[in-house]
Amino acid sequence: MEKKEIQTKKNEIRFTTSDPQQMVGKYLAANIVRTWKEDFVDETSGEVIEIERSEILFNKGTFLDPETMASVNFYLQSGDVKAVDVSNQKRLATLSENYTPRPFNVTAGIDGKNKRFILTATDIESAQACAIDHIELNYTQPFRILATKELQNFVILADNLRKKVEGESEDEQKQEAERSDARYYKIEADVSWLDEAGEKIGCACYSFMIRTKNVDTAKLVITAWINAKLKEKAQRAAETGELEVAHTAEIAITAASPFNVESIIEREFCEAYYKRENLETNI
Repeated sequence: MEKKEIQTKKNEIRFTTSDPQQMVGKYLAANIVRTWKEDFVDETSGEVIEIERSEILFNKGTFLDPETMASVNFYLQSGDVKAVDVSNQKRLATLSENYTPRPFNVTAGIDGKNKRFILTATDIESAQACAIDHIELNYTQPFRILATKELQNFVILADNLRKKVEGESEDEQKQEAERSDARYYKIEADVSWLDEAGEKIGCACYSFMIRTKNVDTAKLVITAWINAKLKEKAQRAAETGELEVAHTAEIAITAASPFNVESIIEREFCEAYYKRENLETNI
């Protein structure tokens, strides 16, 4: 029995063409989209605005048999479609690009020990590249990347409730020394957003990571973060005219425990690895 060839990107044949004969028997490697422009009249100002419209004619993965090619050829001849991406493989899914930085946990094996690094990245690949860069700069032993995981609804907070000042007392210096022995804590919390009348208008579950002395201090840091969010919501509501806006919030700590993390990589370092939509890459 003849062995069936395994289909992967390693043996995919993909190309762009405007020749119908080269398309027959292939699959669409991307949607065929028709675009055009229409004039739109703004009823308020009377100004004529040109807007671009688009329509998907054929979906990615469509098999281009002779009957389908007759329709595709019609759009080619009319000029609505200039060229088509085709492949010898039927690929339906499309990888979604996300350019919003999110927290990631990268675990590396260094000198026989598993070490966690928390950082922000736009995707798994850039998270791993950032962690590798950081480890190469700060460690001497060989290492391996063991796991990379996106941390959803995860917020990294800094304990900035008290700053060191000149002329502080001996007791204050002692408190600062104790604070330097702070640990990383992972705090699970349910946050309910309340309107002016105290009615709940929304809720969310968060995981907070805070380097602080104890859980009580961590809750104060979380409260400060919540208050900052309330101010942001109020400002956004004032700008957009939104009527329903949170005035207060209720915080319920559901779990708290020390979190074993090697370090949190500073955001400025991570930004070098952010993927941007208009970023030009030389291949």
